[in-house]
Amino acid sequence: MMKVDRLCKKENGALNPTPTLLLTFDCFEIPTSIKVAWISLKAVCVNCGKAHEGQKCLGLVCCFHSGEAHPASSSECDQFQIEKEILKIHTRDKVSFAEARNTVLKYSSSHGDSYVQFLSRHKGWRTVAATPP
Repeated sequence: MMKVDRLCKKENGALNPTPTLLLTFDCFEIPTSIKVAWISLKAVCVNCGKAHEGQKCLGLVCCFHSGEAHPASSSECDQFQIEKEILKIHTRDKVSFAEARNTVLKYSSSHGDSYVQFLSRHKGWRTVAATPP
């Protein structure tokens, strides 16, 4: 491990440390597991979403965010699209991430379909207004 940084959150104009750590490694391969204090995490494959060792993944492509047949890094993932909309609302409306997430999730639950499904039917909304009516 080369470096450990604590992420900070800006609240009322002051930077406050969060419990989230950013770990930077200086190596050619991603470690198979990471141990920090009492927490032990296994690295997962971006192709199949499972923790396994080896040079080449032989599993089927499966997103570990949604369980669908695409890599976890795909921008086609519904979860990726939701997070993208949350970031847009957070930036455009200058609200907290929690408020932006609540806006997206509230819209999804009240309209029966997901925010992503709505946006796919109304593509103009992505650039004109990300907040539902």
